[in-house]
Amino acid sequence: MKKITYESFAKVNLFLELLGKRNDGFWEIETIFQAISLSDILTFEIVEKDTISFSCNWKELENEENLVIKAARMLQRTGKIRKGVKISLQKRIPLGAGLGGGSSNAALALKVLSCLWEIDVGSQELHEMAASLGSDVSFFLTGGTCLGKGRGEVITSLPSLPAWEIFLIFPPFLVYTKDVYADARLPKTYLSSEPMQNAVKKQDKEGVLSNLFNRLEDVVFRSYPELKAWREELRWLGLKNTLVSGSGPTLFGFLSGAEDVRRVREWAKKKKLRCECFQFQPTKILHVQ
Repeated sequence: MKKITYESFAKVNLFLELLGKRNDGFWEIETIFQAISLSDILTFEIVEKDTISFSCNWKELENEENLVIKAARMLQRTGKIRKGVKISLQKRIPLGAGLGGGSSNAALALKVLSCLWEIDVGSQELHEMAASLGSDVSFFLTGGTCLGKGRGEVITSLPSLPAWEIFLIFPPFLVYTKDVYADARLPKTYLSSEPMQNAVKKQDKEGVLSNLFNRLEDVVFRSYPELKAWREELRWLGLKNTLVSGSGPTLFGFLSGAEDVRRVREWAKKKKLRCECFQFQPTKILHVQ
């Protein structure tokens, strides 16, 4: 068959609260995921031999621990498939950035290959596979705007928010999610995601902005105080709705016009930091042909 190519979108967390440690060692969380237009590119080509080959523009990702390979092998075993696939990944979402790039890649591989290999797998089973690969993978099967519970794998779709414009600041270092959660502490009081959910359902931008929250932010700031300093500088510039995404270290904030774009780009240039502008990515139905 011919090669078929899809975008694999990143995410930010509009809200993230820690509810307690679970018996399995993970944290129980409540979060609001939002897909954004930053994406990797995945190309698939089905082959007759039952081999799975994987190539990437970042050679360090070409190993059996890559979630794309794990997803492909899981589906191949589940469906008892005798065909294989060549997968090529053009990586544009930074590693260890709190943007879910690896999880997004795995979810796309599950969705595409279950169709291309014609595996009779239901939505529930696909979500179970996704959850076994990683806590964020289930969200990327749905995309758009979602409530995440459990360790992040229990997903409820929310109305997709409009294509609001945001900026991303990419620090020149990565942060390991497991390390951030290992350093996290149980909060004395919990914040509920209900106000954020209500704002999302009403498409109320001011409500969304006033309820932005990430409990992991302070954990990341303890190890990387420069992140907190950068966030505060951006707020002093008038970009007050700026937050760490997930376990960091990427900072994201909302743009209200060309002047905001100019200010954040000039600031990033002075700090020698990479800055790019994107949009919220609404739910997109994947059609595999």
